[in-house]
Parts: sequence; C-alpha cells; structure tokens
Amino acid sequence: IYTDWANHYLEKARSKKRVNSLASDCSDGVLLAEVIESVMCQKIPDVNRKPKTPTQMVSLKLTLLMFRNRSLNFAN
Repeated sequence: IYTDWANHYLEKARSKKRVNSLASDCSDGVLLAEVIESVMCQKIPDVNRKPKTPTQMVSLKLTLLMFRNRSLNFAN
C-alpha cells in the first residue's frame, strides 16, 4: 500500500524513480526526500542527492525533521 502511494506521487511529479522496497530504496533518504517533495509540491533544501557516506545520509534525518516541523504526524 505504501509503495503504491509513494509511486503515485512520484509519477504525478513526473519523476522517473519508483519505490520497490521502502526499506532499501529509502535507506539513504534521497528517494524519501523525492516522495516528500512530490507530496508537498516543493523542494526540500540541503538534501544531498548523491550521498556516499553514512554522514552524508543524514539527509534522511533532515527530511523527517522538515516533516515534523510542518506538524505532520507519523505513526510507528
């Protein structure tokens, strides 16, 4: 269900990327950032689009912080 939802928004934003596995495809934060940008219709600033180290993969945390700062709720 979640992959279909994510892919719907990626397609709507005309992204060529697709989610096959949420766990692996979103692990570095890049594809997750694209999904969020597609849903919100705006770019997330300061996301490293080509992370190579775990430190650079902190973009995932920045993405989630932006979500939290916009008062969107997460469910575990």
